Amino acid sequence: MMGYTDRHFRVLMRMLAPRALIYTQMLTDEAVIRAQSYTQLFGIDHQLGGVVLQLGGCCPERLAMAARVAESYGYDAINLNVGCPSKKVQLANMGACLFKTPDIVARCLEAMKKVINIPITVKTRIGVDDWDQLEHAVDFIEPVLAAGCDGFIIHARKAWLKGLSPAQNRSIPKLNYARVLALQQYFSKAHMVINGGIHRYDQGMHWLQKFPQIMVGRQAPRQPQLIAQLAVQSDGPVKCAPTLIKYLKYVEQQLSSTPVHHMLRHCLGLYQGYPAARYWRTKVNESMCQGQQVDFDALISLADQYDKHI
Repeated sequence: MMGYTDRHFRVLMRMLAPRALIYTQMLTDEAVIRAQSYTQLFGIDHQLGGVVLQLGGCCPERLAMAARVAESYGYDAINLNVGCPSKKVQLANMGACLFKTPDIVARCLEAMKKVINIPITVKTRIGVDDWDQLEHAVDFIEPVLAAGCDGFIIHARKAWLKGLSPAQNRSIPKLNYARVLALQQYFSKAHMVINGGIHRYDQGMHWLQKFPQIMVGRQAPRQPQLIAQLAVQSDGPVKCAPTLIKYLKYVEQQLSSTPVHHMLRHCLGLYQGYPAARYWRTKVNESMCQGQQVDFDALISLADQYDKHI
């Protein structure tokens, strides 16, 4: 998710869920090709393990170049985003508008497959605009699968390319999980992952009984507790102080090159859904304003108190 799953957020997610597959925010092929510092762009993803670079693009040659960079950096897989409906992304002929041109997506897959050995998956919607019937999704998936796609992450909601903002596209129209199940049945040998509307532990466990994997999107930065619960497969509260201690050590190491608020903002939701969560957010916000003088010990002490009462 652009603006959320940055390199610091991915470090926190790995600490909360050691075995989870983590996706970067979408980066354009040009951003990867022209990057002056892979450390600034990718962070320590190559050390975390199990991280997938999500790319946006429509040019087979440029995507192949970006994919080669990603493999050399140590990413475990590439994910091509064919689901983002934002106007800016559409103007670059990327994201959800590519749903209507599966031949282009197939050529992109073929070009990347020729130059890298790591898996390549595609994230898409169940439809776009009036292309929203089962046969439209089948017509998209068939050529992309034939081009060598290693799996599909299906957001269970179609996208409207005009008239709705990206935020509205995350709630309109209603989720259609039955369509994803139908696609899984139709392409029984393809690796399918379900995405969209997974906000609670019981929902996640329900879909893990039907799919080999699930993708949790915007709920991850809002409620990191959910990721921790899924990681340990328990609907009970997960104590966060041990993770916070490790993450704040990482933050301290990055302070010379990164403003503290860029890193601490990912801790705002650690106790979301539990008593006094608002007070926790207030104290984290205050710490974000302290700059280099931030009192990490105070945050750890507060987290210890929360852990004793949840």
